[in-house]
Amino acid sequence: MHQHKYPQENEKTNSVSSTNTELKGNNFPDEYYSQNGNVNCKECPHETQQNVTTEISFALIKFKADRCDFYCVQNGLNIQINAYVIVEADRGCDIGMVVSTGNLAFLKMQTKKGNCGEFKKIIRLANEGDLQQLQENRTKEDETFNVTLEKISKHRLSMRLVDVEYQFDLNRMTFYYTADHRIDFRELVKDLAFVYHTRIEMRQIGVRDETKRVGGIGVCGRQICCTIWLHDFERISSQHVAQQGLSHNPLKLSGQCGRLKCCLVFEQ
Repeated sequence: MHQHKYPQENEKTNSVSSTNTELKGNNFPDEYYSQNGNVNCKECPHETQQNVTTEISFALIKFKADRCDFYCVQNGLNIQINAYVIVEADRGCDIGMVVSTGNLAFLKMQTKKGNCGEFKKIIRLANEGDLQQLQENRTKEDETFNVTLEKISKHRLSMRLVDVEYQFDLNRMTFYYTADHRIDFRELVKDLAFVYHTRIEMRQIGVRDETKRVGGIGVCGRQICCTIWLHDFERISSQHVAQQGLSHNPLKLSGQCGRLKCCLVFEQ
């Protein structure tokens, strides 16, 4: 019987393979750990201004379209789940919402990070002015999206603009797009930089990430998983379909992205 071949997503997967559930993992050298099992920032670049040894914990921070990353939480900073915080960025600062903290965030972090030097820190809790600025940035993103569509048409580029994301301090603007081939967008970047006078970053994403940023409702009647809680994509193949004895019907087994539904993994 002929089996339908589903397209595969050429993306890196972040499947969790670690079975270590202890607080002290193998991702850091022993000198990073204090006696109570917390990570010690003695040789980490995130030291205090007095250059003293500081025990830190970790928090998972969520940004626009469920983009997540881990940050150091310095002693004395009391953060709560769903609270907004100001964090360090590559150039300047950004704002995000706390998803998890403490041991849970640490265990999640162990599967993704290689060393302590990769972590930035949470600067402070967000105030009312910061939240208002966040809403203003979201409004500007919509306006920028429409302007960028016009410029893409002007330069006749074969690309689909998916989303625009402002860094909180407006030091960087990231444009997410999909394309079937390599795009020469140098002239487009020059136009955008001339209009907005900030750093422009063009980031090509796959169809699964496009659906995650756009969102939608699944056949189950709920929001699709990747927009509300599924932070990382696992590789899904026709083998998952065969193991569950399902018929190879692409209309029923494909999600809004055109790939096999992520929920096929949950039924293993």
